[in-house]
Amino acid sequence: MIKETRSKLALLAGAMCCVVSGCEAPLQLEGVRQSEAATVHRTDSFQDVSYTDTHAVFVGGNGVIVELPIDEGEALRTVVGDASIGPDLIDIEKCSDGRIYALDLEKNVWERESAGNWTQYPIDTIEDVQSLACAPNGDLWVSAGFATLISSSDGGASWDEQSFDDDLLFTSIQFTSGQTGYAIGEFNGLAKTIDGGDTWENLSTAPDVYPLATYFRDELNGWIAGLGGEIHATNDGGLTWQQEDTSTTAPLYRITEIDGQLYAVGNFGVSLMRRNNDWVEADLGVDSFGYLRAFAGRDGKAFLGGQSMAQRTALPSKSQF
Repeated sequence: MIKETRSKLALLAGAMCCVVSGCEAPLQLEGVRQSEAATVHRTDSFQDVSYTDTHAVFVGGNGVIVELPIDEGEALRTVVGDASIGPDLIDIEKCSDGRIYALDLEKNVWERESAGNWTQYPIDTIEDVQSLACAPNGDLWVSAGFATLISSSDGGASWDEQSFDDDLLFTSIQFTSGQTGYAIGEFNGLAKTIDGGDTWENLSTAPDVYPLATYFRDELNGWIAGLGGEIHATNDGGLTWQQEDTSTTAPLYRITEIDGQLYAVGNFGVSLMRRNNDWVEADLGVDSFGYLRAFAGRDGKAFLGGQSMAQRTALPSKSQF
């Protein structure tokens, strides 16, 4: 009995020694090192994607940028801003001349240089910024709070601001031609320009949904996706809207057209494609229960990103349409 008690005390003393001074057994850090060396980390959250001639460029939280080869090759990981925690990148846009810009929540745009480096340009505004667009003439446009639209004609070096002085956030902005552009916002907010952005008319005709995603195919045809998974369509330039069946209540974060086919992705790994004016489930070859936000593609390939994911995938075959 005494021996048993002494043995237990010895084990307890050894355990306390480990707690106080640290056990000498080496820590198993191989998994941590492998995770840090990976191009995509489990903590990454990608918000949007565009592409160069050779790479798809994903942007996300903490200043993370991942460039994934269009075909094969090594992916690249970059962090802009602070070396440890960069700004949250929320949008990326490719201009018609090939320039690529990203927008962050701290009111900066970042231009991608040809060598892959990024240059920062602050946006002179007190409003919260939300989305980025590049007009056909090369002007940059940013949608913002208090029904504000901000533009730059010199690549972000200086900015001009115009506002409808209304308490709403324009969540997206897009130009469909050199003259026509749309800004979509909360509370039925819809502003339209037909003179290249010199003037905007506040139509306030958007559907009664919170607009998380917007896509206009041309001057007349467009779609808005809402917080409850609903999608509304217009064929008269935003004057009237019709709801299309989606059979989901998950928030939809992106509407994208690839090779003439419309897709929508959102929360809980939801992915849809438009067929006969309705939206049906699309098999994009990904297995995700998190949100999907970044989505772009061409020539039968798609680049899809969200929580802990930035990957290349094949689009559904035409037989699924």
